[in-house]
Amino acid sequence: MTPKLSKDLIYNSRIIDTYVKLLKKKHPDIDTSLALEYAGMQGYEVADQSHWFTQSQIDRFYAKAVEVTGNPQVARDAGRYSASPEAIGAMRQYILGLVGPAHAFGLIRNAASKFTRSAQYQSKRISDNSVEVVVTPYPGIDEKVFQCENRMGFFEAICMMFNDKMPIIEHPECLFDGGQHCRYVISWKRSAADLWSKTRDISAFTLAGACGAATFWNPALAAQTLIPASLATIAALSYTARTKENRELRRSLDNLFDSSEKLIEQMNINYSNSLMNNEIGQAISAPTEVDEILANVIQVLKKRLDFDRGMIMLANKDRDQLLFRTGFGYNSEQLRMLNSIAFHLNKS
Repeated sequence: MTPKLSKDLIYNSRIIDTYVKLLKKKHPDIDTSLALEYAGMQGYEVADQSHWFTQSQIDRFYAKAVEVTGNPQVARDAGRYSASPEAIGAMRQYILGLVGPAHAFGLIRNAASKFTRSAQYQSKRISDNSVEVVVTPYPGIDEKVFQCENRMGFFEAICMMFNDKMPIIEHPECLFDGGQHCRYVISWKRSAADLWSKTRDISAFTLAGACGAATFWNPALAAQTLIPASLATIAALSYTARTKENRELRRSLDNLFDSSEKLIEQMNINYSNSLMNNEIGQAISAPTEVDEILANVIQVLKKRLDFDRGMIMLANKDRDQLLFRTGFGYNSEQLRMLNSIAFHLNKS
């Protein structure tokens, strides 16, 4: 196989991981390893969030995914699924903490760079409930139509995290229809807080005009009835708008707090894994017997990993069997059984 150059590795493994999770959920009867093998991908590479794939690998994986599912819309479905809790986890809470789709799309340039090195993303707010996103591939990049569909699915997913209604996506310019880039105009339904605020502003303007006119035509009526009623109406609308806005802000803060907790938890896991690697390295480098080294290593694994049990097995001299050497979490009877059996490496 031709070695992959770093400049060719332009798509993060999380993109494929989303496809795999979608296939497992929607098509549990399909063996996802078929698509991975066809694309020259390994399961551990997909699970590694720091791993990147080439355009050719992405193309082959997509082709096999369409073949095994019979669904030509799998790219867009994967884009929509990418914003689900199962797909992005803590990132979902972070996006929800941005208080609306407009803020989320405002950060899409930096967010996209964590997933792809193939194109530049630029966003521009058009109104309170619409944005324009322009995606321009870098020179030498040969994107495919399905990746455009995948992007639109992801844009839909971002909006639907804040609102259950499907957004409207206009695509007036497309790379695959003679355009210089892909341009998307995304609009979504306003939130309840926005609608109440808009109603309050319009009502305040209208009632102010009515009160001003009534002051000239019938000052007594304006002072006794219209002005107090108008103030009460505006106060009620302001209270409702503020309540809705505070509720949305509270939800965003809750999501940010949840995201922070998950990130701190992940940092602790990473720190523990680093300590484990260091301690295992020290145990292996110590000038002692193999059994003592293995005993030290298994103690490190027991201490640092969140597992009830574990074992270390080594191949015999002929390299045709795996033999149990040490473990943790097993009772004496289980240890006796493990020491008495061997796992054959040359039998199917």
